Amino acid sequence: MQLWVAALLAAALLAMPGWHRLARADRPVAFALAGLAGWALIGAMLHHDPRAAVPYLALLIGVLAVFLACGRLDAIARDLVLTGLVGCGVLIALLGWLGLALHWQRWTWQGQGLWRASSTLTYPNATAVILAMLALVTLACLTQTPRSMRLALGTTVLLAGLIATLSRAGLLAMAVGLVVLAAARGPKALTRAGWGPALGAMVAAFGLVPTMTASGPRPVPAAIALAAGLAVSAGATALRHSRFGRFSPVAVGGLALLALGLSVPRWTGVTAITGARLTVDDPERAASFHAALQVFDQHRLIGAGPSLPALTQTTGTGSSVYRYAHNEYLQVLAELGIVGGLLLATLLATLLWRLWQSRRTGGAVSAGALAATLALALHAGFDFVWHIPAIPLVAAALVGLASPDIPAGRITQPAGETSRKEFP
Repeated sequence: MQLWVAALLAAALLAMPGWHRLARADRPVAFALAGLAGWALIGAMLHHDPRAAVPYLALLIGVLAVFLACGRLDAIARDLVLTGLVGCGVLIALLGWLGLALHWQRWTWQGQGLWRASSTLTYPNATAVILAMLALVTLACLTQTPRSMRLALGTTVLLAGLIATLSRAGLLAMAVGLVVLAAARGPKALTRAGWGPALGAMVAAFGLVPTMTASGPRPVPAAIALAAGLAVSAGATALRHSRFGRFSPVAVGGLALLALGLSVPRWTGVTAITGARLTVDDPERAASFHAALQVFDQHRLIGAGPSLPALTQTTGTGSSVYRYAHNEYLQVLAELGIVGGLLLATLLATLLWRLWQSRRTGGAVSAGALAATLALALHAGFDFVWHIPAIPLVAAALVGLASPDIPAGRITQPAGETSRKEFP
């Protein structure tokens, strides 16, 4: 499946006008991607298995194709792509909510006595990081277009879906992204734009508590809470710009408290959730860290080779085998060694520097993309989220859409003056 995706993206890149000419602003990112891909190929050849580099090459080619394609779109096309990405995120969140409300195992994950939303992205943490990234972008856009009802409701669904995953790393990444967003857009602007959707998301997520902790589904309270949460978000957006705007926090807060008050019996479920999830004790994740470090210790310079089939931790009592380290940085060090780690650090620094430079001219989208990229970088320290192609490809799209240089008429329109359609 990864090969098919890479082939389609490469074909799209080849079909794009001027694909072979790199803009000056794109070159550092392209060279950093090429350096990491080249070293993965060299590492595979040094270990006499060139095919082991294929996953690295396929993913990095796809990232480059998406980044360049989105960076060459004009303003109207960028708004269209961003709307599509947010729409996909809302759909992912709703499918996770539906799976959790009905206990459909295909879209949920069960463990520690809890049901958690995983949607279509294989497991809860992967869903969480996608929803966190897109929620940060929509919150940034809300600071620019606070009257958008669709944007407010979409943000509410994204945040509710994030909470439904019960992902500790996802919530931590979201918190760090919010700090970055507050620094880039201003804490007052972010608070004014985001308090309504955030409150609505909490109401919607609270209705999922019974189905998270029960052996059977509880769809009715989940549906009522989702409707109440959307009403809270819509009310906050509508009242903010009416003559009663100064009273909107009181009115909407009262509605939210009423919705939460009707759910008092669910507080026992909240206690069960916090007891299971509010902890840093994770023996399996820690053991996978040690397994990756043991492999790195044996192959420090060039690594053990890309696409390791397993990571093995050997102790005095036996051995444990893990498919992935729950840390992408340790995974790269184990596979590509110090050289690969330095190349990866160069790539991340190049991406963040580009977004930092574009935050002034790129507006809200650039600020949101910066926060989303940092959130992904943080989350990657706790899970193998880069191994799911949809996640780094979404990040590449956001970085491309945040490019400060909008080449008017490059692809979608004839050359000349274009009018910008505001997102969403």
